[in-house]
Amino acid sequence: MDACAALSHPTPQVLTVDARNHGDSPHSSDMSYEAMSQDLQDLLPQLDLVPCVLIGHSMGGKTAMLLALQRPELVERLIAVDISPVETTSSSDFPTYMAAMRAIDIPDEVSRSCARKLADEQLSTVIQVMHPSPWIVLWVGTHQGKSGSPTPHRQLPPTAGLPQDMAVRQFLLTNLVEVDGRFVWRVNLDALAQHVDKIMAFPPQQESYPGPTLFLLGGNSQFVP
Repeated sequence: MDACAALSHPTPQVLTVDARNHGDSPHSSDMSYEAMSQDLQDLLPQLDLVPCVLIGHSMGGKTAMLLALQRPELVERLIAVDISPVETTSSSDFPTYMAAMRAIDIPDEVSRSCARKLADEQLSTVIQVMHPSPWIVLWVGTHQGKSGSPTPHRQLPPTAGLPQDMAVRQFLLTNLVEVDGRFVWRVNLDALAQHVDKIMAFPPQQESYPGPTLFLLGGNSQFVP
């Protein structure tokens, strides 16, 4: 491609969406995949981002798959990362992580470094030799454009090289935020705990998605049969 062609090449738009009850998105008592799919059905046309290349990891991947099945005209291509449209097995550490996070007790008016240290110490009594679970990164990324490759731009915390248990705890601690002098979890743990069975499952569907689909998984993944 020459310089003129490169300059005229359209720049793909990339959008990452915090699922409800995660990140900066509002908390809600409804944590079903149907509700999360509807959130995207409302958002993407509103931003004029359809059809799009839809990328979802873990719970975000199940949301992306359901959206593609329900509204295939909105999805140009689908990429599911380390997840499949089947029920997640009971070997997932997700419920254990939630219980450990809900049990954390941090005094008010402490520094961020002190809060993280206290939380890490309390989590370490539960999260020791366990395998990292992908259920903590819960986002759906969309990428629009007829050319170019999907470009995820949210990176994981720098936990490479750490022992597994420490890496998991550091990963969880990215959800610890300060609000009005108190440290709380950014994710809605109550809603997640209430809907854990639905989150582990996948809604039964009769529809099919005819578009190009790519499943990405690690060699030791427990989430893709």
